[in-house]
Amino acid sequence: MFNRLYRRIYRHVAEMRWDALALFGAGHFGLSWLLTSLVEQTEITAPDVFWYYYLVTATTVGYGDFAPTTAWGRFITVCWVMPGAIALFTTAIAKAAQSMAESWRRNMRGQGDYTKLDQHIVIIGWRGDSSERLLTQLADGGGRAAPEIVIIADTISQNPAPERAFFIRAENMSDPQAFARSGMKLATAAIVMAASDADALTGALTAAAVAPNLRLVVYFEDERMANLLKVHCPTAETAPSLSIELLARAARDAGSAELLYMLASSQEGPTEFSLVTPEDIPQKKFGEAMLTFKREYNAILLGIRHEGERRSTLNPSWSEPVGPGDRLYYVARSRLDASEVDWSLIG
Repeated sequence: MFNRLYRRIYRHVAEMRWDALALFGAGHFGLSWLLTSLVEQTEITAPDVFWYYYLVTATTVGYGDFAPTTAWGRFITVCWVMPGAIALFTTAIAKAAQSMAESWRRNMRGQGDYTKLDQHIVIIGWRGDSSERLLTQLADGGGRAAPEIVIIADTISQNPAPERAFFIRAENMSDPQAFARSGMKLATAAIVMAASDADALTGALTAAAVAPNLRLVVYFEDERMANLLKVHCPTAETAPSLSIELLARAARDAGSAELLYMLASSQEGPTEFSLVTPEDIPQKKFGEAMLTFKREYNAILLGIRHEGERRSTLNPSWSEPVGPGDRLYYVARSRLDASEVDWSLIG
């Protein structure tokens, strides 16, 4: 038992853990006060003064407002208080710097914990330049503050964009512990863009299991994989590759590919946004709302998704009802908040 206790104490002292450092500091401070109070009868030994004198000595500031007055007091200060206090202070500074550096290295290696983040976006998977462009698009908040971003990936060993996002290193795309460390349950949305469609499907299913109410957007190159995900996650929004469709549209209608790119990109002029109508507005007509949005806010309404429905309607009829909780899609230069719209002007 003694050997086990000795080894434990030796390990704490050798590694200079915080508890050992605190113990040494308290012991040295107490013994310094006791020795000084035996030879000094001045105010320097008062409890409300000695701690200040001790810290001034430890930091080598030396204001000189309090100092020992006897020969023995100076001897104790030079031979005991100064060496010990300075050594403990510098050790604490070095320990703090080491802890900060180690924390930074852990975060770079994807070992951090971001469960306390809120209203952030989680990116699942990493596809090189495509993911870099995604980060650039997400950084543009459309006139609002950009959200925090957490990347989860299993194909990279350290944070690919430390200045723009946090990073979680996953063993694979079915690692629920890594997904949970991203704070996914408090995130606003998760974007799955993995190295392959199989990984994207696995990552989406894992995310849905960890955070069932999370808004999930998944990129697939093969539309069949998107249909497969819909079977298990009907509320997930899939974004299959549209390269072929854009080529065909541009061939028939000149400039269509550029126009669609501008609608999707936050870097090229007006872009597409959405808002949810307040719960207290009376029912309106889509056509009347379209006129008001253009006249008052220079925004063009494109479509609507009624509350509780899974699919959106593009270019609905004039009389299409707009009620509480509906999501309106519009094109504008900056994002509109529902609270900024004067709904009484419609109609």
